[in-house]
Amino acid sequence: MEYHGTWCFLRWMFPNANIPVIQISIDISKPFFRHYELGLELAKFREQGVLLVGSGNLVHNLRLYNWRNPSERLDWAVEADAKFRELIVKRDGAQLSKAHGISHAAELAINSAEHYIPALYSLGFGGKDEKLEFFNDRVDSAISMTSFWIE
Repeated sequence: MEYHGTWCFLRWMFPNANIPVIQISIDISKPFFRHYELGLELAKFREQGVLLVGSGNLVHNLRLYNWRNPSERLDWAVEADAKFRELIVKRDGAQLSKAHGISHAAELAINSAEHYIPALYSLGFGGKDEKLEFFNDRVDSAISMTSFWIE
């Protein structure tokens, strides 16, 4: 089981490690839409004051990463990131769940689903009417660290 997805940011948010944490595993055998549906099911915990967090990368393809010039913004990565952002703003989990079917750029962007799927959970449990904000909005070569939060 991989723990860096939770640990990498919670250690900065809660340096005293004084909160209980439960990390769920991603079942990559399930279709993308099922992950979005699970996010919708988890939304009820927000109403009980539970902090729900998804951690990943919208664009993550190390095979096409330009290691000699990491600051090069690859056109397909920029295109995929912009499309994913558009669907997140629209709160269109059904379309975002089509992932590879969105465009050729999206197909290149998602070569390992474990980095993309957390966005589906997050969009599901985030709610439709709450404020949505992007941060860490940057594309470096073939990786987008674009993140969003829903209050």
